[in-house]
Amino acid sequence: VAEITGKEGNKNKFNAGADLSLLSTNAYIEPPLGKKVTLLLAGRRSYKGPLYEKIFNTFTSERQTTVAQTGFGRPPGGPGGRFGNNALQNQTAQSYFYDLNAKLTWNLSKKDILTWSLYNGTDKMDNSSASSFNFGRGGDLGASTSSNDISAWGNLGSSFKWSRRWNDKLYSNMLVSYSNFYSNRDNTRTVVSTIPATDTSVAITRKQNIGQVETNDLKDFTAKIDFEYKLTPHNQLEFGIHSTANTIDYQYIQNDTVNVLSKNDRGLITAFYLQDQMRLFNTKLLLKPGLRINHFDVTNKLYFEPRLSATFALSDKIKLKMATGRYFQFAKQINREDLTQGNRSYWLLANGGTLPITQSDHLIVGGSYEYKQYLVDVEFYQKNNTGITEYTLRFVPQIRQGLSVQETFFNGNEVVRGVDVLVQRKFGDFNGWIGYTFSEALRNVSAFSDLPYHSDQDVRHQFKFIGAYRWKNIDFALTQIFSTGRPYTSIVGAYQVKLLDGSIRSFTMPSDKNATRFSSYNRLDISATYNARWGSIGFSVFNLYNRKNVWYKRFEVITENGESVLQTTNVNYLGFTPNVTFSWKLR
Repeated sequence: VAEITGKEGNKNKFNAGADLSLLSTNAYIEPPLGKKVTLLLAGRRSYKGPLYEKIFNTFTSERQTTVAQTGFGRPPGGPGGRFGNNALQNQTAQSYFYDLNAKLTWNLSKKDILTWSLYNGTDKMDNSSASSFNFGRGGDLGASTSSNDISAWGNLGSSFKWSRRWNDKLYSNMLVSYSNFYSNRDNTRTVVSTIPATDTSVAITRKQNIGQVETNDLKDFTAKIDFEYKLTPHNQLEFGIHSTANTIDYQYIQNDTVNVLSKNDRGLITAFYLQDQMRLFNTKLLLKPGLRINHFDVTNKLYFEPRLSATFALSDKIKLKMATGRYFQFAKQINREDLTQGNRSYWLLANGGTLPITQSDHLIVGGSYEYKQYLVDVEFYQKNNTGITEYTLRFVPQIRQGLSVQETFFNGNEVVRGVDVLVQRKFGDFNGWIGYTFSEALRNVSAFSDLPYHSDQDVRHQFKFIGAYRWKNIDFALTQIFSTGRPYTSIVGAYQVKLLDGSIRSFTMPSDKNATRFSSYNRLDISATYNARWGSIGFSVFNLYNRKNVWYKRFEVITENGESVLQTTNVNYLGFTPNVTFSWKLR
């Protein structure tokens, strides 16, 4: 949960501005409404026009396909086996977004400010694809697939805030807000396989519609009041009361008709918190002890969250810091395992039983050294998470309506640890920073493995360099990102079983949980911007050397007459992307 504070409009004069590029357009206006009221309206929209498509296609190719032959075998106890053919494809997702912002600020008096804010944003992504190929021992079997993979997600939020300074010691904020997050995904596929005619038989064509549709909707109604009371110049109390009502709906449908999971959750969280911010030892030590107490009506229990942070200045240049605390998450983010179409996550409300409340204990220690325009910062961290939940259908003997929670939800714990190192040049004609992160995220969910395994977010090494140089009125910038690959569960084989009714069912054979890793992520971005009084003109290139960074993999197993082909599609992040931006501002 993040609280976002928007920019206020211009109090004195009318102001406006706009950015126009090959990829997006955004604009804003700031009309002052009298001496006490300001308004800010802003909007953005991304796109790819015909001109950009011509430029883009000149530099990059969206797809490439290779086919490799492998041995054909049979697993013990049944027909089928590992794949006779293995088709690999690369695909880059297409996407666009839009968002709208509005903020009205009314300076009611010297002590009171009223604020109304509105945000609405939507992202859409299309990973749909179509392909055809031949397989079989003589290449006499044909198949084609048409895959829909269309996702949409977004946020709608609005809030009203009253801020008041009662006197020199007491300040308060009262907030009432509503927010709605939603996500929809249509991931359905049509597979057509063909057996050619022979001297003794006619051609046979089979058509199969498979796939899934899922929707997730999270509504949040919040009312809260926060106070700051200054006891002394070096001691300030912060306290408040929060109340949040959540409504979370989720539906997961397979093959058009099977309603695998349908959840409609409601819950109310009421909380009180108290924090003391004090400076000791001639203000060298900043200490922040605190406690938050939550009541969750679903379980009718109290949940205590003690917290402590401290910063100690050894000198003007050297600081030591630490923070520890306990945090509970009642709206759970569930990781849904999908071996063939890439893992996804969705939101459900915890119930304290089969869906436990997630508890996270944090510990962070570190220090910083600052000399002239340079800063070196190092942090070590560890997070112990309990009550994490994964959802999978791999252990279900048959996909059917109304699966029980015990068949599909599996709980466990997780340990995340690592170190962050930052070296920064803060100002000057050349400035920027170099960052390095070493981290490890290990999960322990016994249904998948008797031993801990790396979670989907486990990225062992990550390196970032951001540099900016100003020459006269021109700003040059460069960003280099490198990280080792994330883990995933691959498919290593498939087999068929003939059921008692004579029908054939195909099964896939997964690797060990997250035993395989994607290739490393590597990207270089560059830009140059000319600044003028009226605005700027900029040129940039995202992913300069057109690295194919894999987002996730899609697997498709097609079996006909005992022959199987595994079609693997790498869904990649954005490749080489040039852009030109024209910016204008009135003031």
